[in-house]
Amino acid sequence: MKKTVDARGLNCPQPVILAKKALEENKNIVVIVDNKAAMENVRRLGAKLGCSVEIENSGENEFHIHLTGGHIKPAAIADVQVSCSTSSGELVAVISSETMGSGDDELGKVLMKAFVHTLIQADELPSKMLFYNAGVRLAAVDSEVLEDLKNLTDAGVEILLCGTCVNYFNLSGKTGAGKITNMFEILSVMSSAARLIKP
Repeated sequence: MKKTVDARGLNCPQPVILAKKALEENKNIVVIVDNKAAMENVRRLGAKLGCSVEIENSGENEFHIHLTGGHIKPAAIADVQVSCSTSSGELVAVISSETMGSGDDELGKVLMKAFVHTLIQADELPSKMLFYNAGVRLAAVDSEVLEDLKNLTDAGVEILLCGTCVNYFNLSGKTGAGKITNMFEILSVMSSAARLIKP
């Protein structure tokens, strides 16, 4: 029996998250969304999972995405990252410091903590977050924003940490979120992004 997921009115990444959860329980689902960005994100999820994907345009702003899976294991679904895109392109956040703004470092730390905490509630999440220089300290195991970074990762945001910076600040083996990367990938991500956020 086909399961219906009504994701109308929901912002990314919620339609994709709901679709993933539904596919864990049922190999035959239909996801209803009310915008093209959500339709494309759910379609890409289905393609990544090897589902058969059919899309019905049921009105000017309503799409029914039929996902039919073959042999999909829950573990495989968990490995698929939720990625969100809009017509304006990929959004990437760049964090190069523990502080936000300049003037007073203690105030800057408070602002950065608020920024990361608020980001998870944004209408549109970045697809990736790049951490370099002192920004990598935010991913340390004793960081005050570590839980927020884990929540962002769970929501499909890819967190990338500059390996040179992690080594410089003696954080090897002491980070609790993200994966180590290099300057080549950092440059590639920044140059291919349509929009950058740099608090």
